[in-house]
Amino acid sequence: MILRTPKQSFEDEKTVAAQLMQELNFKFGDPNCTGYPHAFRVAGYSNSKPNKRDFWVRIAHSSPGAECPIAAERMVEIREELSEPALSR
Repeated sequence: MILRTPKQSFEDEKTVAAQLMQELNFKFGDPNCTGYPHAFRVAGYSNSKPNKRDFWVRIAHSSPGAECPIAAERMVEIREELSEPALSR
């Protein structure tokens, strides 16, 4: 899954992106994949791993240049959470 969101000037934007990625992977994908710097699998190729079911990567939906409003809103929330004083967490 590749999501496009508006870029912000938040001082720790990598942490925001990593938290969103972790939440999405926990809910929809691999909960062990917790960071954003992972390579994407290219459509048309299989994901072959020993002792795992082989599957083919495919594009299910494409909107070139479009931003994801749901992911963008969650990133706003994460920024707000990270900006709160430590005592209120």
